[in-house]
Amino acid sequence: MYLTYEEERKLRKSTRRFQEYRDEATRTSRLRLFPTWRDRRELFEAYADSENVADIRLGHGISFYSDVLYDAAALMAIVPQVIPEGYNEFDPHLAVKGLVAEYDGVDVRYQPAREGSVCMYVHSMTDTPLRLPGPVTIDVLKIDEWSFINDTQTVVRLWWD
Repeated sequence: MYLTYEEERKLRKSTRRFQEYRDEATRTSRLRLFPTWRDRRELFEAYADSENVADIRLGHGISFYSDVLYDAAALMAIVPQVIPEGYNEFDPHLAVKGLVAEYDGVDVRYQPAREGSVCMYVHSMTDTPLRLPGPVTIDVLKIDEWSFINDTQTVVRLWWD
C-alpha cells in the first residue's frame, strides 16, 4: 500500500486514522504470497530516494507497506538490491541473513515496509505465536524498535533508524 506525499500528510494529522491504515496494510490475510515484478518495482520505488525525506517531485510519501509476503529466499534476493548499504544503521545483507536465521524452522513470511526508515513485518503463516528477536540479534542487527502488533502475537514489527 503506497501513499502519496499528500495522502500521507493528511493521514498523519490523525494518529487513529494512520494506525487504522497501518493495521489494514499489515493484515496477513490481505497479503499475497508470490511477488511479481510490479511488487518488486514498488519496493524499489519506496526506497528510491537516497536521503530519508519524501520525494515530493515523484509524489511519494515515506510510508510504504508491501502488498505481498516474501519467503526467505525472495527476501534475501530483493532487499540487498533495493535498500542501499549505509542506509542509516541498516545493513541489508546482515539484516536479512539475521532475520532468516532468527526465524529458521518457523513458518513465517516477511513484509518489507517503510515507516520513514526501514521496517520489516514478520508474519506467522500458521497463526502460531511468534517470539521477539533475542537481545543478541537486536544488538547485532541494530534493530531500534521491535514489538508485536497484535494480541495474538502472530506479527512482529522491526524498525531500523
